[in-house]
Amino acid sequence: MSMHPVLIHIEPLDEVVNFSITTNLSITFLQLKQLIQQKIGVGIDRQILFRKQGADNWFDSSTLESAGFKDAVEIGLMVLPLPPGTQINITISVPASYDFNLTVEERLTVLELKQMICTFLNNGGLGIFFVPEIIQLSNLFTEMQNGEKLNSYFVNEGSKIIMLFN
Repeated sequence: MSMHPVLIHIEPLDEVVNFSITTNLSITFLQLKQLIQQKIGVGIDRQILFRKQGADNWFDSSTLESAGFKDAVEIGLMVLPLPPGTQINITISVPASYDFNLTVEERLTVLELKQMICTFLNNGGLGIFFVPEIIQLSNLFTEMQNGEKLNSYFVNEGSKIIMLFN
């Protein structure tokens, strides 16, 4: 049984953000899904893991080692979408100021979210008049691109988005 730490590189199928997790090969795929949930917030029931080079699919009770992984581990991730029209609650954080909540759909584009933020700030009587140029998901520290959908960045229920100023 391999107990030395290995870096597992996760490459999402439809998402634009890759990430890595350090663990050992003796963990099960269910435990890996739990680590992924801790990292990006996507529920285990929405995750499908697969081998990047091939069509392997594993049982949650299988270990990475029993699946033939040695040192370099690259695993694909497909996140099942929420049903159309499903609303999720996210928190927008304005540094050195305050946080506020918005209810959105995960299929919204980043640009549409920025427009919602602008409308909230400008029309909410807060006296803040600007369009956020840069926003990022708090747990991935990656700038979100205007044309991408929120689910491309794993935005889901309870996600926190940080606004950055240039």
